[in-house]
Amino acid sequence: DRAYVGAGRRLTAWLPMGDIEAGPCGAGTLVWLPGSHKDPEVVRKYQDYQRAGADGEKSGWLAPDPAILTLPAGYKWQTADFQMGDIAIFGMDLLHSTVPNVSGTFRLSCDTRWQPKSDPPGDVNVGPWRSAPAETTEADGEESEDDENEEGEGEEE
Repeated sequence: DRAYVGAGRRLTAWLPMGDIEAGPCGAGTLVWLPGSHKDPEVVRKYQDYQRAGADGEKSGWLAPDPAILTLPAGYKWQTADFQMGDIAIFGMDLLHSTVPNVSGTFRLSCDTRWQPKSDPPGDVNVGPWRSAPAETTEADGEESEDDENEEGEGEEE
């Protein structure tokens, strides 16, 4: 997921918004290589992978179909049937993908990334989260304090 959010200590939470059956006629389920995140050779091979475009529209996939990838010795793609409400949580170093959706229907899923608050935000396609309340603007029908002070109203002499 570094192609989408940059380097850093992050977890991805993948949530299907409907049932997704594994198999050749499915809607494109999640697949992963168990243990790949613990193999220094695999981690090194893919840690600098950055194929997603800055506009977020180019694929960050390693391949359009993970079945065509040459896997490291001893590895085999794993998957599962997912039901709405399931969640898969994994780290940035777990090699994962989705298989092509050949079902003729949409696959809806949500990916969120989580990191320690003390870590800086990612440097790709994301920015810092704004947790402060938004200021009231003239568009909201009220002037903010800054607007009043700029116009000279409400200032003490």
